Amino acid sequence: MLHRARKLAWQSRVAATLAATLYLSSLAQGGEIDILPKLNGRADFFGGIDGAKDTYFAWSGVTYAPAGRLDEDGFRVRIAGGAGTYRYRTGNVPGGVNDANVMSGELLGGYRATYGKVYVSGYLGFHIEQQMLALPDPFNPTAGTEAGIKGSIEVYTRLWDSYVVTGFASASTVHRKYNARATLLRELDERWAFGLEGGALGDARTSELRAGLTGVLTWQRKIFALSAGVLDNSDKGTGAYATLSVYSPF
Repeated sequence: MLHRARKLAWQSRVAATLAATLYLSSLAQGGEIDILPKLNGRADFFGGIDGAKDTYFAWSGVTYAPAGRLDEDGFRVRIAGGAGTYRYRTGNVPGGVNDANVMSGELLGGYRATYGKVYVSGYLGFHIEQQMLALPDPFNPTAGTEAGIKGSIEVYTRLWDSYVVTGFASASTVHRKYNARATLLRELDERWAFGLEGGALGDARTSELRAGLTGVLTWQRKIFALSAGVLDNSDKGTGAYATLSVYSPF
């Protein structure tokens, strides 16, 4: 009963994080929006939730330009946090299955630069993550609280008139986490875009490859992106995933 209560409590925190993400996005105000935010303001809000087999994670954050606007080159400050749960197989606990709850936060500084039609943003800063296990497992290398350095890079470019390519990659010394994703989108009109995506993510415990479809809706100065596809996880094998993201300028 205690184990189930802990799991339900953390699932509630994930749901609360997602609810806060959607609520704060509804408060954000801003200007022109494209596939990625082209902001007239100095800050944008982002958040979302990702779900796969026995794995859920919700996040939200804000990016701020101390001088100038976010649609111009210059320095950036980003703060983000998230919460989630996952279940994994192990021979080190009774029953062979263990649950873990995750909380993370980061504070990054960065810079955006333009090279022709390519926009590149790089970030570096502080990252902290806590993974609490339902049952003790000394052989889980990601258990406990760890702090370290995280870096990331984002790339955006337009091909011809209606195709957009985006790329994202990050790596952290915390639990040796990494995440990479690339998309190719075709804009159907000012509101809708559809395309393909691929990605890879993992940490000191597991690794995962993803491939799927993604759709983007621009509505009332907000961008909603829904992705779904198949994955191959080193712990759980093959399965499906879905990701809902929201971006909104202030």
